[in-house]
Amino acid sequence: MTAGQAAPAAGLSGLLDPGERLLWQGRPDTTLSFAPLRPAQIVLGLALAAFALFWTGKALPTGGADSLPDRILPLFGLVFLLLGLYAAGGYALWDRLRRRHSRYLLTDRRALIVTDLPLAGRRLKSCPIGPDTVLERTETPPGTIWFSHEHRRRAQGSTRAPIGFERIPDAREVFGRMRAIQRGEI
Repeated sequence: MTAGQAAPAAGLSGLLDPGERLLWQGRPDTTLSFAPLRPAQIVLGLALAAFALFWTGKALPTGGADSLPDRILPLFGLVFLLLGLYAAGGYALWDRLRRRHSRYLLTDRRALIVTDLPLAGRRLKSCPIGPDTVLERTETPPGTIWFSHEHRRRAQGSTRAPIGFERIPDAREVFGRMRAIQRGEI
């Protein structure tokens, strides 16, 4: 993490608007976090994965079966196997992978989150930091600063997902800079 650096790290140039100053850039902590694991979800995920393995095994073609449906039918079980493994704790691994391929930038105008996942491409989230921006910081090291949210559509309806600089060791310092931006000191 560097403070007051004049230019973004390699591969991030071109993200700043003319006259915009980079105040901080960093990366999230990438250690595997088991904090979000929920026991009931793990049990249900493992049950789904076990059923999917059983079903896929029974759906495999036997003997001389060589038709297209006989080859495709077991693949449907793999979808449920992956869903079960994700629900059983795979989401913690996915979260770690996402953080590993993320970079954070704070300018005198906005917060930027750049995520460059393999096979998914580069995504940029840009959130203005102004006097009305609600900032929230967690104290648990490494700290997290939430500064926006997005609505995600789900089958059961939509949810509000927070957006922020997750698991950064210098959260207190970055939070102070964001508050200074809000007060017009920067």
